Amino acid sequence: MTQDQFRLLDEVFYRRSSDGQVTAKGKLEGLESFRVLAGSTAKGSPNWVVQEQLIRSRALVPQGKVFVFPRDYVFSTPSPAAEAVLGRKANGWKEWKTKGGKTLGEAVGRGR
Repeated sequence: MTQDQFRLLDEVFYRRSSDGQVTAKGKLEGLESFRVLAGSTAKGSPNWVVQEQLIRSRALVPQGKVFVFPRDYVFSTPSPAAEAVLGRKANGWKEWKTKGGKTLGEAVGRGR
């Protein structure tokens, strides 16, 4: 791994829903995996397949109108992490962003 790749492992990426109802943060793990950090919230859309699996395993728990990750949870890639948070199909390389607004894809050199 290069120094820039190691730097990316410390970078926190954010996703807030368009209605401001949910806020999540996470980190890249290695080259592909993505860790959603404990305390992150997700849209209350339990009919979404990714969320159903997380709810059954208690990796995602209901809290009012949203769901909460009670502990860190590692996804195989950033896209299912974004889908779990947003309750819809999503491209995690475009959805997760730095505080400065750079997408995860841009940060790792995958374009926009």
